[in-house]
Amino acid sequence: MSTKYSGKDFLIQVESATTPGTFVTLGGLSTNGLTINNEAVDITDKGDMPWRVLLAGCGLRSMSVKGSGMVSNDSVFKQVQASILAGTILNYRLVSGAGDKFVGGFLVTSFERSGEKNNAEMFSASFESSGVPAYTPAP
Repeated sequence: MSTKYSGKDFLIQVESATTPGTFVTLGGLSTNGLTINNEAVDITDKGDMPWRVLLAGCGLRSMSVKGSGMVSNDSVFKQVQASILAGTILNYRLVSGAGDKFVGGFLVTSFERSGEKNNAEMFSASFESSGVPAYTPAP
């Protein structure tokens, strides 16, 4: 039997500006995602042909996070937006539906706000990791 996890339990949280070490959920998200990138370094030579050989432990690693939804937690939203305008890196925690966590510094690389006359104000953001995020497996 395969295990399934609820998408509503996948959270993006930002470290509180007033209480360091405390993380607050970036409210109103309806969709979010996480990508772990691992750049390959090709070391194939003529003796390896026709198969490619990659060098383990090399290349850049990064995490990319995306989220979109409604603006719902004003103080957290203002904190994140201020960091975007200043170009600063904040600490974020990503919690999966399985319960594992990634914590580290992220820079918001893309931010969009939109609104329609008959709907709530929406936003979408993309985050890129800076440094090595700490990983805690699910209990």
